[in-house]
Amino acid sequence: MQHITPADRPPTARDARRAGITAFVGLLTIFQYYVERRFAKGTTRALPPTPVERVRLAIRNLRAAATDEGTPR
Repeated sequence: MQHITPADRPPTARDARRAGITAFVGLLTIFQYYVERRFAKGTTRALPPTPVERVRLAIRNLRAAATDEGTPR
């Protein structure tokens, strides 16, 4: 009798359901982050940047630094 490990068996409907539920929960988590951010109570009206905005800002800064390296000072 040969022992079958989980990596050797083909995916089942249960595996697909688990992947779907995991993706759905991930989307709900992202949605919750933005809903809480929108309705947050606090003393400041200026919200901190979102994770996506932080990545965009970092890329913009890297590009600006790369173009500045070529200019003499």
